[in-house]
Amino acid sequence: MGGNETDRLALLAIKAQIKLDPYNVLSSWNESIHFCSWHGVSCGQHHRQRQRVTKLNMQSQNLPGSLSPNIGNLSFLRELELQNNSFSSKIPPEIGNLRRLQSVVLLKKLDLSFNEFWGAVPTSGAFKNASVILITGNAMLCGGIANLQLPKCESPKGGSSRSLIIRLVLSGLALLGIAMECYYFFLCSSRKKRKEIPLSTLPNSVVRVSYATLLKATDEFSSANGIGAGSFGSVYRGVLYDDGKAQLVAVKVFNLLRHGASKSFISECERGTQSREKTRHCH
Repeated sequence: MGGNETDRLALLAIKAQIKLDPYNVLSSWNESIHFCSWHGVSCGQHHRQRQRVTKLNMQSQNLPGSLSPNIGNLSFLRELELQNNSFSSKIPPEIGNLRRLQSVVLLKKLDLSFNEFWGAVPTSGAFKNASVILITGNAMLCGGIANLQLPKCESPKGGSSRSLIIRLVLSGLALLGIAMECYYFFLCSSRKKRKEIPLSTLPNSVVRVSYATLLKATDEFSSANGIGAGSFGSVYRGVLYDDGKAQLVAVKVFNLLRHGASKSFISECERGTQSREKTRHCH
């Protein structure tokens, strides 16, 4: 690719990063006009080289956006004036790598003042020459060479993003462990509070059925077998088998954490023994 084509593409890349052109100064930056005639662009001929960009002046145009790193492809650039705009990005380190800007003799001006640049100022190439670099009015810049008298850049707290993620995961696991421990403590405490009902207090005539049998009879206490609910528990429809004969029963499940549930359980069983019309199974 020819040198002048490299310059043209670099300028178009710079234009593409500018979000707004309030004064319409970039309207001339198009294919119908040679780039050396574009607003703010100055060219010079070097030996047998074709016209190359030596100066870019876009000062005080209120241009917002970021500064494209393609500016580093303007290899013959000696003067760059971008002051009094609204560029808001890091300063591309590619600027410092420009050969002409690195030379104290060839470099005339590098003015990035009064924008919204942020982050670390490069320290290589052109940025070693503080006498021709203007970066005032960019409050969020840091670092750079000592002569620029900028604040030091703060190191990322806590190391890399990976270590931050690891710490967050570990903290989450710790909180989960605490929550599970609290739940286990609550569960144990609840079980201790339940009042055990001695089998000796039940009438001898009450039929005793295992929990596994009731679980099977009610299809694991399925909501489809629910008959109703009261103050102390719920009632389920079930089927028990005795010598191969199916018997329809009602199974009441008591919530023994409710005050008075234990007494209600005993009363239900006592009433069941007095009834000859219906057989009740207490659980």
